[in-house]
Amino acid sequence: MNPDLTILYWVHSSLSNGLFDFIMPLLSYLGNKIAGFVFVILIFFFTKNRFYSLFCLTTYGVNFIVFKGLKHIIARPRPPTALYYHPEILEHIAPLGSFPSGHAVIIFMIAALCSFRYARYKYLFYGIASLVAFSRVYLGVHYPSDVIVGAILGYCITKLMLITTWTRMESMEKVK
Repeated sequence: MNPDLTILYWVHSSLSNGLFDFIMPLLSYLGNKIAGFVFVILIFFFTKNRFYSLFCLTTYGVNFIVFKGLKHIIARPRPPTALYYHPEILEHIAPLGSFPSGHAVIIFMIAALCSFRYARYKYLFYGIASLVAFSRVYLGVHYPSDVIVGAILGYCITKLMLITTWTRMESMEKVK
């Protein structure tokens, strides 16, 4: 059997319980497109550094374009478990492909940006991001490889932008 399906079925047969059935849909919302956009808006209103706000908005845009583009190109169908484990979640998911997980991309982008600013809480940020990514598998709307690749994309794109753009902007500010 396909490793993705094996893990997916194991999660549903071994970990399914009432508490997770309640918590996982709530966690899942933390990684959606709207949550990512709200994060960027909050950065704008609560930070004094407008360059950082613009940087976060640009980072969100790049991550969004990459994962949406890949979804269109790859067009992997959603897992079959979405049909019978949590059918109520189906009305909230886009019918567009499953690969990569946009929720994982967005939440790992948020975790990387928050970890950059508040490094001492990085384990908390990445722990929450991991739970959000896992919630997508638990809900049966993504294969494990969808969320793993989504997490890698969100983290790597954001880190690359931090290294190549933000650190360069900061060094130019110090020169002034």
